[in-house]
Amino acid sequence: MKKFNWSVAQSSKIGCNLPKLWEIITTESNLELFHPFCKNNRVVKWLGPDSIDEIEYLNGSIFQRKFCGWINEIGYDLYINQIDKPSSFVTWRLSEEGNQSSITITVYPYLFNRGNKILNFIPFYFIVRPLLKKYLESVAGGLKLYAETKTQVEKNYFGKHLWFS
Repeated sequence: MKKFNWSVAQSSKIGCNLPKLWEIITTESNLELFHPFCKNNRVVKWLGPDSIDEIEYLNGSIFQRKFCGWINEIGYDLYINQIDKPSSFVTWRLSEEGNQSSITITVYPYLFNRGNKILNFIPFYFIVRPLLKKYLESVAGGLKLYAETKTQVEKNYFGKHLWFS
């Protein structure tokens, strides 16, 4: 993982067992099922630590996800970026809590998050962090909704997002 100053995380309890949650997040093109800002999720290579896919957001921007860690029923790690842009690092981690599961998605965004902490503090904490937190709440909320109801999540279901809608 590259050196980042800060991360933004979102956790959510989900009313399904861990194997089922793992199955959902490791299915090909899974983001199309629950990601409220995903227009499509094209697979380049799938299943395992060398997986690669692309997410086209509702605003037309395309990001590539390159997986670099894959631990069955625990989670995965990946780098995500637009072509010719720096990468952000993302972890997805699952745990089981009784009859429920929990997911924590943590993002180490590249934007205002490397180098001088003093210069980057204000733009990171007052621009990047709140927008990324809203994004992660929507993604985790979409996953929860899909896992518990088996209903595909509608676009912008939790509201529009400045970066991705």
